[in-house]
Amino acid sequence: MNKRLILLLIGVALFLQGCGSKVQQGSLTTFLRLHTDYCASGFKSAEQLSRILRKDETFQANVNNGGIYEKVVSNISYAVSPEADGCTTDLKIKKTSKSVAYFSFDEINTALIKRGYTPEGKKVYRDEIGTDQHELQVVEQKYISPDEVVSTLVFPLESQDKYYMTLFAETLEHASTDDDAPSVLEI
Repeated sequence: MNKRLILLLIGVALFLQGCGSKVQQGSLTTFLRLHTDYCASGFKSAEQLSRILRKDETFQANVNNGGIYEKVVSNISYAVSPEADGCTTDLKIKKTSKSVAYFSFDEINTALIKRGYTPEGKKVYRDEIGTDQHELQVVEQKYISPDEVVSTLVFPLESQDKYYMTLFAETLEHASTDDDAPSVLEI
């Protein structure tokens, strides 16, 4: 093959790889920002957080799953789910089985540590059921946030287009209905 053609193909491959990494970095940054802004932000109750999400026009309530609010950023769908004892942020790591993962477990683990999260205990590997009703393996890691909130990451190691990666923060109280919400950053 012609040397120029080989160099051109290598240049194109490196360019495309660089573009993919920008999407990967952007998706990780967006995921962590949504988690920080909504799940780790000090809302007093699931009801209060739900009201904020309903009022935010960038979120849409999931018609198939009540209590889940979706936001699409750069054609990637993220979800925030207020729960009685906390809040979950989730994302499918891949759109299809043939697509590239948005980011890896090591990348989100490193990003959490850089943000001041401390891993708590050892990683736990277990089997879960994906959206296709087939078994797959996930890794679970608990963290303590800088605000001393227990947060649990569950990351699919396989079938990443069939399982939602989740980061759950145990932050909310059950009975409070205080309407004083913290400010939320726009993405």
